[in-house]
Amino acid sequence: SDIHENLLFRLSDERIYSAPLALISRLEEIKKSEIEKVGDSLVMRYNQRPMILVDLSKRLKLKELSSRFDNPKYETMKVLVVYLQEAYYGLMVDDILDISITQAVVDSDVIDRPGFLGTIYLDNQIVTLINIHQIIEDLHLGEKNLPADERTHSVKKVKNKTLLVVEDSPVYRKMEVDTFKSLGFKVLSAVNGQEGLDKLIENKGIDIVVTDIEMPIMNGF
Repeated sequence: SDIHENLLFRLSDERIYSAPLALISRLEEIKKSEIEKVGDSLVMRYNQRPMILVDLSKRLKLKELSSRFDNPKYETMKVLVVYLQEAYYGLMVDDILDISITQAVVDSDVIDRPGFLGTIYLDNQIVTLINIHQIIEDLHLGEKNLPADERTHSVKKVKNKTLLVVEDSPVYRKMEVDTFKSLGFKVLSAVNGQEGLDKLIENKGIDIVVTDIEMPIMNGF
């Protein structure tokens, strides 16, 4: 099994969640007074740029639970800062717990809603992995001001393209597969360079290959 480094945190349902550590730029504790509401979005100034804040408890639709942001007894918010698509995003959580390093297998069979990658067992507890890329993608920022026919233009352009993802980490492989599928690609996947090469030979219709470099058996070169 592959080694996964994850940041552990709690949301409003008191359960433990995790995100790939490699995607987290910084951990911040910010005052609620620094947060402004712009339309339907929560925004704050970060590194001299506006940063969209995402209340993960609400975004993941945890039933009938108020998040830390809604609770007046808290004056600050715990925020996971990620940098994606040339922009900063702040994922607001109820508490930041620890960093875990594990070889546990990711089980994606029990996932019942968008935004989750799967679950792992960690110290006899079930931990749910979130899909940061999908959560950010589902915000559809900037699309609300576009005509309806332009909002799906990028998806239409890649509708008939086949893409091969070669990645040995099951967490990142699933994340990449889900992201490219959401963009309209037909996606195949492989767990190492040799399997990727075999699939490339077998499937003449592959248009694009996205590959990791360091992998067992055969690398991405």
